[in-house]
Amino acid sequence: MNQIKNISLLQYLELPEGNDYDVYMDILKPVNSFCGGSFDESKLTFDQHHTMISILNKPTLEDIQELFIHLFNIKRKGIRSCKHRFLNESVFTYFRARKVLSMSFETMYLSSVPDPKMDILNACERLAPWGRRLSMIQIGKMFGKFPHEVGNIPYTEVIHSLVPVKIVEDIKFEYSQLK
Repeated sequence: MNQIKNISLLQYLELPEGNDYDVYMDILKPVNSFCGGSFDESKLTFDQHHTMISILNKPTLEDIQELFIHLFNIKRKGIRSCKHRFLNESVFTYFRARKVLSMSFETMYLSSVPDPKMDILNACERLAPWGRRLSMIQIGKMFGKFPHEVGNIPYTEVIHSLVPVKIVEDIKFEYSQLK
């Protein structure tokens, strides 16, 4: 077995898929630090959250670079650009920081029990093109804002407002099932 060296992210990207480093992506513990910065979830807006979800679902190197530069507040250092610092950071540091982002986004989702009647109506497919817009309309009603203004509301504020409403709706549903 080869000895694993601490290589840069750029060196890692030049390796073939299925290399010895890939195993570390899942086993390293998350650390909220990358290129001297840290991710502050409380500063994330509704629009930024949705942009990041789409980037993490189908990432390109350029998208991931921009995401990390923005979220971890990576600054130019001397003659080194932000992108240069990103690519020359340790691959292990990258894996740990990426895990922080993944865990953060996983905990942001509200879960619900699927309704079989919605499947019959084909509701998910019919509403899919409008999902984000419908969310913005509903959230706008809660905050007294127009849908286009919702994108600038901090995401944690939105979630902290939606969670109690969801809990109340779940309790009402469970209560109606007792009758």
